[in-house]
Amino acid sequence: MKTIEVPVGGIIIGLGPPDPGTPGSFLGGNIIAGTLKEDYESGDVALDRAFDDMMDALESILLAHACAGIDVTSPVYLEGLETAIDACANQT
Repeated sequence: MKTIEVPVGGIIIGLGPPDPGTPGSFLGGNIIAGTLKEDYESGDVALDRAFDDMMDALESILLAHACAGIDVTSPVYLEGLETAIDACANQT
């Protein structure tokens, strides 16, 4: 299993075997670790739950991109990820 450490939110991605039909991509994977949901606590249970749901969605997109072979550790990708996290925090 290939692992990727994303330097945002302590995320570690585990990737499945390479996809023989699509070079550079992988047959599934999972988020092994991450702290995106733990980084935000407003004290309001409903707002915290909404933020956690948004972070779950971002983690799912991040995993899908990694499985598709996108370099989720590139500086431009990480900048976009941080911008998305900030936008979510501003919505709660």
